[in-house]
Amino acid sequence: MITPRTRGRLLVLLVVVLLITNIAMLIFFVFLKPDPRNRGGRGDYVVEYLKDKVGFDTTQIAQFKALREKHNTNMQPYFTQIRADKDKLYKNLYKGNALPDSVLYPLTDSIGRDQAVIERALFKHFNEIRSICTPEQQPAFDSLLTRLFRRMPGGNGGPPPKWKENR
Repeated sequence: MITPRTRGRLLVLLVVVLLITNIAMLIFFVFLKPDPRNRGGRGDYVVEYLKDKVGFDTTQIAQFKALREKHNTNMQPYFTQIRADKDKLYKNLYKGNALPDSVLYPLTDSIGRDQAVIERALFKHFNEIRSICTPEQQPAFDSLLTRLFRRMPGGNGGPPPKWKENR
């Protein structure tokens, strides 16, 4: 049985542990902020990958960054429109409203048209990037694209491993 004195000691110990944990979290979040140069996320990873695995030089990296910036700028309106159309579509679902086909079909058709534009532009974008590769770099770049597309929804990656095991 726990005596009142033991219970008091446990509570003091618990408060001390929680206090130390909170101080450690404050130090981490306030003083150990991540380097802002690393906040670019995936874009920086792609640049490093192109340098290390494909063998891009500084000129090719500059060309890639210019192509990526142009592509992202051109695609932004389509992503914005798709997001707006999906918001209209799913807000009705969240409200419990049934959408008539006269509203549903135009929204989904608009999403499909914009997605088709994005897919064509993405194909052209990757083709432009491939064109700045030397013939020696192209197999490594092609390998990168193959892995990338297998990870994307609808890619040829096949079913997840658990699904294969359960069949």
